[in-house]
Amino acid sequence: MAMLKKHKKMLLSALQRVFCFILAATILGAVGVPSAVLALDGANPTVEIVGFMRGDSKDLRSSELLMAKVSNYDGNPQELTYEWKNKLGTYLYVFDKHDMAVVRGTKSEIEIYNSNKGLFASDNMSGRSYNRSYSHKGFAYAAVYGASVNAEKLKGGISVTVKDSDGNIIATASYDDDFKNYDLSKDMANAVFGVFEGESVDILNLLGQSSVVHVVCPACYVSQGTIISGNDCISLSKSESGYSITGLKAGEGVIKINLQKRNCKFHKNSENSSTTTVIVFKKPNTSTTATTLTLTNLDDRCEYYLEGVKGEIIDGKITFSGLTPSTEYTIEVRGSYIDENGTTKTAYAYVKDTTKDCYTSSVVFKLDDTVADTESIFGKPYEVAVKSDSDYIVLQSGDNGYTAELAKGNYKVFLKDGNDYKQIDNAVLTVDSDDNSIEIKYYSVVYNLDGGTLNGDTKFVYREGESVKTIDDKPTKYEYVFDGWKCGESTYSNSQQITDSIDRKYELTAIWEVDKIGDGEKPDGIPDKYQKKITFKVVNGTWEDKTSNDISYYVTLLDKEGKWNVNGTARINIPTGMTANYGYENGKWDIEPTEIVSGIEDVVYVYLFDKIAETEPQPQPTTVQPTPTVKTVVQEKTVYKTQYVEPITLKTGDNLTFLGVLVGLCAAGFAGTIIFGKKRSK
Repeated sequence: MAMLKKHKKMLLSALQRVFCFILAATILGAVGVPSAVLALDGANPTVEIVGFMRGDSKDLRSSELLMAKVSNYDGNPQELTYEWKNKLGTYLYVFDKHDMAVVRGTKSEIEIYNSNKGLFASDNMSGRSYNRSYSHKGFAYAAVYGASVNAEKLKGGISVTVKDSDGNIIATASYDDDFKNYDLSKDMANAVFGVFEGESVDILNLLGQSSVVHVVCPACYVSQGTIISGNDCISLSKSESGYSITGLKAGEGVIKINLQKRNCKFHKNSENSSTTTVIVFKKPNTSTTATTLTLTNLDDRCEYYLEGVKGEIIDGKITFSGLTPSTEYTIEVRGSYIDENGTTKTAYAYVKDTTKDCYTSSVVFKLDDTVADTESIFGKPYEVAVKSDSDYIVLQSGDNGYTAELAKGNYKVFLKDGNDYKQIDNAVLTVDSDDNSIEIKYYSVVYNLDGGTLNGDTKFVYREGESVKTIDDKPTKYEYVFDGWKCGESTYSNSQQITDSIDRKYELTAIWEVDKIGDGEKPDGIPDKYQKKITFKVVNGTWEDKTSNDISYYVTLLDKEGKWNVNGTARINIPTGMTANYGYENGKWDIEPTEIVSGIEDVVYVYLFDKIAETEPQPQPTTVQPTPTVKTVVQEKTVYKTQYVEPITLKTGDNLTFLGVLVGLCAAGFAGTIIFGKKRSK
């Protein structure tokens, strides 16, 4: 029973928790929850005020270099603006660099005083002074003046507001706790020196480069320097402010230094000692254009920054672009070091270079003598870049070509497609103070098909000075045959040279010739005007194959080079073996054909056989006839003499004479028959 009560109690408690959770969710849903509360992944930008070298936001010291540390910001940190406010009874100094060796007496150092606390601008301020607050791009560093200032004046606070390039507030931070008194020994202990191979740097400058604010004071002096380790990497020598370090080769060393402040108004006769690490870097090589700074010979232990932006290593080099011409830039080289306590510290070294003077320069593309973009010429949009030495500079596209601010020099011209660059042969942009442009000319060759079709391009673009031929492909058109191209007064065949050096636009129009006749009276791909019709006819006879149909065909007139030509010639086949019909003979041509013909007129050749003439009676001769031969015939022993009848000679066309002779012959025959009958009867 007790166990049942226990379970019942636990069940009611669980139900109560579920009910409370649902109720809370309902209330939150009704009133709404700020988005910052819901952004549990910490994606929103933040800022905090920290000790620069320590990276800590607690127990900040006066005279310590501070930093407005921004996190979770994906934009360009170079574009951030920092607005500092001073509520202290002492001065707040802000800087746009963390290198204290270079900020003193420059516009990189700003003094913020607070007139509400009875403070006024310092007479000896070599930078600039502002009351209560100062806002400007890049001023991410600060330091509170605390020398000989009582604790009361160090109470109050400072704040920073960070804005993006559009003026939007992305984060704010403040520090309202008491500032601790400065401690030069602790600042020196946090320093790590960075030097380059082959270079000597004053130790006091190295302390300033390591962001030790106290060494801004001109009374500082290094009274002692000793190498503890790394003699093969570094060496020490005396200098005006004490000692300098020379980097011998890439590696690490350790030194012990003693820093004194002589005759300092606030730190007179103070002295501090510290042991610090020295890292020797390979010195990067620099090269500049008007808008870029490029680093090579990089040290794989280092990272490289320009105005807070980390450089990206590509193909063994780093290029910072979008810079201002004629401006000195400082590359910040950072090398990390882990001390014996496991604390990561950073050594800094600096490389300076100045971008070159520049002039507005342009690359102008022209197509048919009109300014054009790359897509109009090449059929694809390309970026245009120029290159001097090892750097590519992409130009900006505009109505008057592609422009950039470039330093003096000679630049090769490239088309940029993604990460690929293709050089335009022999195109060099020469930049000086007078002439800073180049025109790269192209010309079109356009083919007008005049109603025809072509499986290919009809427009081509050539660089000025290039050699140009007509295209190889032939267009087609129904019942026409292509006979070349016409441009002005000139005509061209396919693959024929148009010009050895193009300097103008060419528009070629297709020449079409009618083609309706040919083999079997059908188009044969040869213009009709170059063809001649040949016809052979046979009359009163047959050809060799015993047929008598006309033989008809077309021949093509060609010149000596074998090309179509209306003034050319053609070879024909002349029929042979013709046979006459019955009753005909003596065949011959009306026009004697030759194997070679010319002229464009049709021609007909006729082979004609003549009819055989009829036979007429031959006239009798009028001379004395020879004596007839008498033949003796023996029959039944009776001997007769054969009577000779003299032939009758008739004159052609004498009908009456002929009839008279015929009647006489009949009468003589009849009389002879009677006489012969009477003799036999005797």
